[in-house]
Amino acid sequence: MVDELWLIHHSHTDIGFTQPQRIVFELHNQFIDQALDLMDQTADLPDDARFRWTCESAGIVWRWWAQAGAKQQRRFLAAVQAGTLDVAAFRWNMTPLADHALFAQQLQEAGWLRAEGVPIRSAMQSDINGLPWGTVRLLLDHGIDGFSMAINEHFGRAVTPRPGAFWWASPDGEKLLTYNGPHYHSTPNRAMRLGGESSVEEAIPAWRSWRPTATPCRCWACSPPTSISRTTTRRIFISLGSCSAGTRAVSPSACDSAR
Repeated sequence: MVDELWLIHHSHTDIGFTQPQRIVFELHNQFIDQALDLMDQTADLPDDARFRWTCESAGIVWRWWAQAGAKQQRRFLAAVQAGTLDVAAFRWNMTPLADHALFAQQLQEAGWLRAEGVPIRSAMQSDINGLPWGTVRLLLDHGIDGFSMAINEHFGRAVTPRPGAFWWASPDGEKLLTYNGPHYHSTPNRAMRLGGESSVEEAIPAWRSWRPTATPCRCWACSPPTSISRTTTRRIFISLGSCSAGTRAVSPSACDSAR
């Protein structure tokens, strides 16, 4: 049985898909500012009630950092040290067709942010069709010891079972702890059957009235309670990111059940 359910609260990064690039960047700047405000507002609450957020893409954070004043930068670093804010290593969500050199470039911002005092130990890739095998060695060489992915299966295929965790072995035998979660759309709109995809106003009543379905089903996308109850994993990690969503800032290496 599952003892704990850890949710990764974040906003999906889709540059130029939902809005023109300039607007997307400005929205993500606002998301970080709002997340910092919510952390301040909940700082006196019990630990499990405090607001937490994960920045899915280091490229977004670096753009925010470059335009933020010293006061905002100090607030950001304080939130990271407090464990309420986390930054994932990759610049953007990538196509699996990119070569090794381009993937390596995707970790530049992580290095720059580390130099500013932001520790980065994990990486994310969401809503993509897959990842090349060389990703494992690349992340390990850059000090990343945990990886979370949520494959979009419209044009790709995720490993099974998911949700789940496994050791992803590189060609030379090194291992990377990897969390394999459902696509962000699947969790609220298919697995939890919330609907309300066209607006926040439609989604809110569905969230408030949601109860786990008891309908028997053989797949996670249709019935997560049924699928989860058949597992023996102590902890399940799920990405709840959407195009304007948020996480408990956790390092993937914290999962002792997968070791």
